[in-house]
Amino acid sequence: MRIAVSLMAVVLATLAGVGRSTESGGVAELPFEVLRSSGIGGTSIVVSRVTLARDEAAFESIWSQLKVPRSAVDAGTAPRVDFDRSMVVAFFASQGTDCDPYRVAQVLERPDRITLQVKHQLPWKCACASLLFEPYIIVRIPRTEKPVDFEIEPEFHECR
Repeated sequence: MRIAVSLMAVVLATLAGVGRSTESGGVAELPFEVLRSSGIGGTSIVVSRVTLARDEAAFESIWSQLKVPRSAVDAGTAPRVDFDRSMVVAFFASQGTDCDPYRVAQVLERPDRITLQVKHQLPWKCACASLLFEPYIIVRIPRTEKPVDFEIEPEFHECR
């Protein structure tokens, strides 16, 4: 009986940890949804940054900075977000072109913060004529009061 109870405790402990890595001090991958990814033409910033929206007013402020044009396929309006359960993280890259896009690969929850893992897709051994703009990625993540930061990792690709 003692073995069965011990085995059950191990099984329950394992199931409790599903979705959470025990490596690196309890780092877990969070679900995220990209709400919009594009760039603001004619602008660039010196340092990449994140801006957080934990309520509708903050989200509307971020969305207005994006200068999203209305079109036949995009009304230009901000998507609905349930701020009781979710929040919005806006990643703004320092500068970019259509030759070297950014993408969010993962969102990690650490004990003390949330980290966006961003891949910067760089062309390898090719020339590219392009326009400069300020790239951005807007993501929805589960609501948290933890600070949010980002890590950018280069990712090389062949010319297209």
